[in-house]
Amino acid sequence: MSFRLGARARAGRTRSEALRKVLRFVTTPSVSKKKATPTAPKPATAPSSAPPKGKSGTKDKSGRATKKAKATKAKRKASKAKASKHKASKPKRGRAKAKPDPTLCTTTGALLAPIWEARFRTATERALAEGAPLTLALIDVDEFRRHQAELETERADALLKGLVSRLSDAFADELATGEALLGRLAGDLFALTLPHELEEALGLLALARKQIQRSPLKVGRGVRRREVSATLSAGLGSLRRDGTRPEDLIGAAQGALWRAKSLGGDRLGIPDKERMTLKSSYYPQTQLDQLKALARRNESKESTLLREALYDLFLKYKGRSPDSPIG
Repeated sequence: MSFRLGARARAGRTRSEALRKVLRFVTTPSVSKKKATPTAPKPATAPSSAPPKGKSGTKDKSGRATKKAKATKAKRKASKAKASKHKASKPKRGRAKAKPDPTLCTTTGALLAPIWEARFRTATERALAEGAPLTLALIDVDEFRRHQAELETERADALLKGLVSRLSDAFADELATGEALLGRLAGDLFALTLPHELEEALGLLALARKQIQRSPLKVGRGVRRREVSATLSAGLGSLRRDGTRPEDLIGAAQGALWRAKSLGGDRLGIPDKERMTLKSSYYPQTQLDQLKALARRNESKESTLLREALYDLFLKYKGRSPDSPIG
């Protein structure tokens, strides 16, 4: 009996020792593993699909960054579109060209003959109704045919443009208010109306001529650039003194200009009493009938209409004849 108890006690001790050894064996690796954890290499992780911080277009799990990126992208796109539209609508510096004024001569900048004539007729009627003064000056470039032959067309046109520019500067105030009218009638013949009596207009025009002719004009570019000195002649006609119709003033100014050019040019001429000379000629009967009907309709004389036709004829053939003092 005692032998059995002792054997059992020894067997129990043996199992307890075996159990302690097993427990020691199990717990010891865990302690060493815990100590080795800090030095163990980190396990490789799958590469993240998220882009670096600070860049648009990032995505997170919640989707908020995606919405924000889309809004930012749309905003930038709209801003670029607006900028490109503004750039396209803005004219490029140095390339934008203003539309030419249909009432102005493209070569000189003066009024075209039909426009000037219509405005001159209106100004004459208004001056008569208001009792205001009005003087017409016909201005011609001396020896322009010679200038044209020496300079050729392009530089000759530049000469006319320069003279008109200086003439416009001399009467800038009157032209700006519309009281004065400057037009190109034909070739190098220009017409200027001034809201002054004949004597005052004569003095202002003489002063303007000195200013215009004080220095040569530069024409051409590069090796073709030249300096040209040009002189002007002018004939004047005044409202009421020389007539009450636009045709009367044009006729008086043409006669005064003719005399100024005949005396050598570079001067001003005023109307003088014209000596009437009889000159007969033959005409077709149909033309005489038409002339008579026209005179009756306009309540004018046939001789007056014929003189007006001569004025228009001189303008038509302005500068074509080398023997013409006005050419």
